[in-house]
Amino acid sequence: MAPAKSAELAHYQATLINRIPTIVSAAYRQAVIETIERLVDNVNPEESSLRWRIQAAFHSDTEPASHEVIALSLTFESGMLEGPLLAVQKSFYKNHMKIRKHRKEWSIPGLTGAINCAESDDDEVDNGEGPSTQGVKRKINEVIDLTDDDDTRGKKPATDPASSHVESENTPRLNQLAKGPPPIAERTPPPARTVKVPSFALARLPAQPSVSPATPGANPDIIQNQPAPSPPVGVVAMYNKHKELTTKINTFHTQAVELNSHAETLRKELVATSERRAADDDESLKGLDGYLSTYNGLSMRILKCHEDTISVINKAADLQAEHNKMWEEVNDRLKKLEKAVTELAAAASREADLRGEQCKQERN
Repeated sequence: MAPAKSAELAHYQATLINRIPTIVSAAYRQAVIETIERLVDNVNPEESSLRWRIQAAFHSDTEPASHEVIALSLTFESGMLEGPLLAVQKSFYKNHMKIRKHRKEWSIPGLTGAINCAESDDDEVDNGEGPSTQGVKRKINEVIDLTDDDDTRGKKPATDPASSHVESENTPRLNQLAKGPPPIAERTPPPARTVKVPSFALARLPAQPSVSPATPGANPDIIQNQPAPSPPVGVVAMYNKHKELTTKINTFHTQAVELNSHAETLRKELVATSERRAADDDESLKGLDGYLSTYNGLSMRILKCHEDTISVINKAADLQAEHNKMWEEVNDRLKKLEKAVTELAAAASREADLRGEQCKQERN
């Protein structure tokens, strides 16, 4: 359903329809009326869709339809194209001298005979459809009705003429403009891309200080909905190495705890043996050799447990240092990724601004 017209626009279109010369045929009048109602969508001729449609055709080296030019000419007091559009029209017909008479014929003074627009001896007029070098010729009496009938002024005959615009795959821009002016969309900064660490790795890694870049202009909703990219080269290998080192460190810590516990048990046994020996001081030296042998054996076992504990702790410290070095490498890589993502976001923003300026210049 077509949107409702404002009262001002409806009155303006009715005024234009009443300006159509009565000399034109009924079918041609109907084509002009339909063009006015469909494409004259602004009381300012310079801002209507018809104006941009015709200008785009001239710039595309294509002659617009005659009834469209007549409809736009009705919006000017002189009955002819004016201003910058007139300069574009003259430039077009300067390159197409064989049809240059259309510049004057396709105007209100040209239809009514107020000006002399005869520039050749032929009695044919181009219908304006398609490229100017391939237009279909029609007799002039098919376009202009020489009978003066006041009853047809401002009325719509029931004739349904064919569409004046023929779409072609060679003119995609013209096909788009023929359907209406392109909407002017507000420019928004493009969402910056981010590099995600795989979730399976984040679930097992210990908490680390956040080093992810706060990319300017990034939309959190868009980033959240984007699929996770493939993990960078080396991330999976680093994760596997981290898992192996963590397992070894935990194993060595467990062994150290067990050795300390065993040494403590031996120490308690040695103390108990000494106490029993003190209780038997009044007895003879019977069993002294056995006591000394047991005491020395326990002492040696305690020292051995302590040595093993120190060795295990040293190994755990070495692995922890290697683990810390690996995390430093990960942080360095993430900083490089942050710098690369920031530069890409800045480049994308500059490219978007450049494209916006180009689109603005094309519309102007």
